[in-house]
Amino acid sequence: MKPETKEDIVSQPAAASSSATGASDTCTTAEVQAPSGNRRRVSIRFRLASLVVACVLPVWVAAGFLVYYNYQSRRALTEQRMLETARALTTVVDRELANMQASLNALATSPSLDSNHLSAFDRQARVVLEAHAGDYIFLAGATDQELINTIVHTRPN
Repeated sequence: MKPETKEDIVSQPAAASSSATGASDTCTTAEVQAPSGNRRRVSIRFRLASLVVACVLPVWVAAGFLVYYNYQSRRALTEQRMLETARALTTVVDRELANMQASLNALATSPSLDSNHLSAFDRQARVVLEAHAGDYIFLAGATDQELINTIVHTRPN
């Protein structure tokens, strides 16, 4: 057999190029095919599973994004509400402290303390405490001796 040249392959008729493999000793470019043993067959089950994953995966990604977005928006709303509550409580506490400070300033400048009328001061202190339930007033002298205690109903001797 003589070796084929490029001109011999090109000059062969189209019928020869479509002949079955092994029918002739010449090999043309049209006859070159991948061997069927190396080609992997994909089952219908794999193709259907791939189709399902391709359809469901974007939905899962979108659902995950929506859940995350909902979480972030609810978290921001909760933080905003807690901040508003903290501000409201701060305002209430500040108002209570200001009221108590004003009441104590009024008692501190009472003329009954200057004139040493402790029973009159005790009555004034109890009137002030009617507005402040649960509080009490304790007045001590220069030597830390108890002079007035509004928890006790009678003044100590």
